[in-house]
Amino acid sequence: MSLSLFLIATTLFSLVGADEADVKFIRDYFRARTVSQIVAFGCWDSYGKMEVFRSLAGLDTRLSLMPISVGQDMRELMKVNYYRIGVFLDLDCEQSNFVTDQFISARLPFNESYFWLMKTIGSRAPLEMLDLLPLSINAELTLATTATGGAHRYELYDVYNPSYRHGGKLNFTRMGYWDRDEGLRIHMTQYKYKRRGDLRGMVLNFSIVVDFPPANVDMATYLTTPIQKHLDTMHRYNYALTLQLRDYYNFTMNLMRGGTWGYLINGTFNGIVGDMIKGIVDVGATPFQFKPERMDVMDYTVQAYMARAAVIFRHPKRQTLNNSFLEPFSKQVWWLTAVVGLINWILLYLTIKMEQRYVGNVQGSTLFTQPESETFLITSAAICQQGLSDTPRVYSGRIVYMSLFLWALLLYQFYSASIVGSLLSEKPRFIRSIKDLAESSLEVGIEDMPYNHDFFRDTFSENEICDLQEIELFGPKHTATCTAKHSPFKKMITYGLRQIVEHGMAQRLGTVWKQKRPLCPESHSSTPTPVSLDEFSPALVMIAAAFSISIFIMLAENLVRRSLRRRRLLTPLFRRASAEKIDSRDETKVSQET
Repeated sequence: MSLSLFLIATTLFSLVGADEADVKFIRDYFRARTVSQIVAFGCWDSYGKMEVFRSLAGLDTRLSLMPISVGQDMRELMKVNYYRIGVFLDLDCEQSNFVTDQFISARLPFNESYFWLMKTIGSRAPLEMLDLLPLSINAELTLATTATGGAHRYELYDVYNPSYRHGGKLNFTRMGYWDRDEGLRIHMTQYKYKRRGDLRGMVLNFSIVVDFPPANVDMATYLTTPIQKHLDTMHRYNYALTLQLRDYYNFTMNLMRGGTWGYLINGTFNGIVGDMIKGIVDVGATPFQFKPERMDVMDYTVQAYMARAAVIFRHPKRQTLNNSFLEPFSKQVWWLTAVVGLINWILLYLTIKMEQRYVGNVQGSTLFTQPESETFLITSAAICQQGLSDTPRVYSGRIVYMSLFLWALLLYQFYSASIVGSLLSEKPRFIRSIKDLAESSLEVGIEDMPYNHDFFRDTFSENEICDLQEIELFGPKHTATCTAKHSPFKKMITYGLRQIVEHGMAQRLGTVWKQKRPLCPESHSSTPTPVSLDEFSPALVMIAAAFSISIFIMLAENLVRRSLRRRRLLTPLFRRASAEKIDSRDETKVSQET
């Protein structure tokens, strides 16, 4: 049976006799690793255990001293209650390999959750035993050997294997030493995945999805040559990133083709995700969208591609009547303008009537002979910034005139400024959403052809390019490179991709593979916009309507005038004929009487 004791401390020890220097070494090492829980495997006696506890009492570390034996429940013993667990193993104890064998049998990984410290008396490392451990690139294992000529000095080595499962080679790197007088000295200060960046050509399994497989070229040429970039753009761009990652870490890529990304069907994932679960694929060369069901079966690393779908079109111009000359004011303002004009017309008419009564008429002035039409024309002239045919003589009339023209001046300034500003500024975009696009008169067609951007840039003029508008069909989808769940390569891939992104390589690859929308030059906004015939046509329609109405009124006036003139000419003749007829009747009557 196993004996387990838990104390608050920062170190551990496992020897037959509790050497003070060795206890200090173990304590200094795990303190530097910021470990709060330690499990120690050793071959000590009761006296040695008491010495260890007495030496480490009062330190803030959870300590478990375990003998080396068969049948230990490693999963329960190595249960990660904290992020890190320190594990001490005395390799000089008999059957010390029982600990590593049971650890491997329990399918526990040599990863960053377990910080191993293996100590041996002697300057030679136990290569045969360490070479059989399933270590990976993320392993945390330190080997302490006795320094030559130093009774209380240990040489420390960082031990890892790029991937035992992939046939990697065991690596030893001197990381520092510990001395009783100097304490712990670590010379290896580089970030772990930068320090272990050379995988020495080790083969890693990648998988990619290709929707449009090439017919005339091989897959490698198709994925790396920027021809027909509109096909498999996202996959080829991310594959270019993985090639940068391959060169960064010096590994060999075994590229496989997946049928699909991987979707949950009847409780089982297919595609690349299914291959990751089976252990066939290590890293996906295709970026994956963030989905809740994938979180439990794969790990996301760095987001380097954002997928978005949009409709691109040249924004049309409105051709309605109220766009050009009625748009500066809202309907409420136009109605209020009409009401104010009507009030001024009535006030002018009343002042003219008062002037006629108290002052009298002015000879030859139509303002007094036809006050209704003249005051209407004066009000219209003021609103349209025209002159006066006559002026009032009383003060009340002059005040009405001044207020009318001052109000008309302010109204005209706002109106004309709005018209001029609309001609100089960029035309407003009234199609801003999918709903606006559906309600417009445009016919929408969707085709997977991103090279249309090049067509626009090379074919259309500057004005046409500046009229381009994009509307997203749906929100952008964030994608990232993924690894298998709990993969030892996750942090390595994350660090490498982050270096590629931060050093601008991802942006450079984006200029090669991603289609950029043609940009409207900044100078285009300062270029005056000519008024087109479509925009000016409402004014022409108004003038034509006014001409038509005036001609109709003129013809009507001529007809009325001719009719009146004819009646004036015929009236004397009728009167003369009537008089002659009456005279003849009188003569006839007189003759009859005679």
